[in-house]
Amino acid sequence: MKTNELEPSFEEKLNEVTNIALQIDNFLYKNNLYEFFDYDLLEKVDGYASGLIQERIIKNIEGRVSLRELIEFDIAKEEQKIDDDIILFKETIKNLI
Repeated sequence: MKTNELEPSFEEKLNEVTNIALQIDNFLYKNNLYEFFDYDLLEKVDGYASGLIQERIIKNIEGRVSLRELIEFDIAKEEQKIDDDIILFKETIKNLI
């Protein structure tokens, strides 16, 4: 995912959380373990693995959203969410292995 609008560290975090989500999703799919995991976790993993979360963030950064969404969007909060998700996903991967 390359866009001129993202700061390099933010882009690195987005790539990291995506890669970890893909690893989790792949593991769960191969081992048919979806039913044993929390729905909220699976929803986050799927959101990153499918690219929906990244698309929402990039659309907000580029201003391709409604005015209300643009006003409510806080890049610092999004980055904190990504940091939290990286921690959550790393713990999940550790528990899977």
